[in-house]
Amino acid sequence: MTLNALRSKWFWYSLLCVVCWGGWTIFAKLGSSQIPPEGSQFLSACGASPVALVLLASRRFKLEKNLRGIFYSVANGVLSAIGSWALFAAYRTGGNTSVITAGTAM
Repeated sequence: MTLNALRSKWFWYSLLCVVCWGGWTIFAKLGSSQIPPEGSQFLSACGASPVALVLLASRRFKLEKNLRGIFYSVANGVLSAIGSWALFAAYRTGGNTSVITAGTAM
């Protein structure tokens, strides 16, 4: 790794992403053993709401106006939610968490 990478914003954002997704995977597995995937997905969305509100507030509640960008972002959210629900369901089957996580990450 070069010194330039350590000075780059992308590196630190990527590191934060890895740490958060690692924690997300652990909590997703733990939660899926306690409640069904539908409940996990609903509560996951509830957990994302405060983050979304903080990010919106940091922009002084200025909404985006680019329709193509809005469409892509909403489609991303829908596909992400369906994928998360499927992952919660896969964890609930009792399969090997490492294999399920690696398989779905591909």
